[in-house]
Amino acid sequence: MALGRNGLARRQADLVADVGRFRRIHGGSYKNKALGVFLLRSGLLDYDHRDLDAQKKLLLDAFAGHTEWKIPQLLDAVRADPELYFDSVSQIHMPTWHRGRIALVGDAAHFLAEELEDAGGDHTVAFERYEQRQRP
Repeated sequence: MALGRNGLARRQADLVADVGRFRRIHGGSYKNKALGVFLLRSGLLDYDHRDLDAQKKLLLDAFAGHTEWKIPQLLDAVRADPELYFDSVSQIHMPTWHRGRIALVGDAAHFLAEELEDAGGDHTVAFERYEQRQRP
């Protein structure tokens, strides 16, 4: 959801997190407006992915009653936003993140690059170090 600049410089972020919930405002990276991001832990949600009002209701219900930080302002922005983006984030458990010379890196690619440099380009060493460093 776009929030105006909200006093944040481009690429500056303001965030709050607690158990099962995360909210963040990110400065000016979409149409020169700050972005609000909500994450919440839940089971599988049953809703029509094309129904914007249903998506908003799920988000508003999840954060109902939260008056701390900038939550009320962010929820008002959710209500007013005609372009709300709502999607799931999932975690897949795998026995290993690499096989041979192929590695699953996602948004942690810079950590693997550091390990490859430290290992002198030896991918077998780098991949093992990467997994030890990054796996929960």
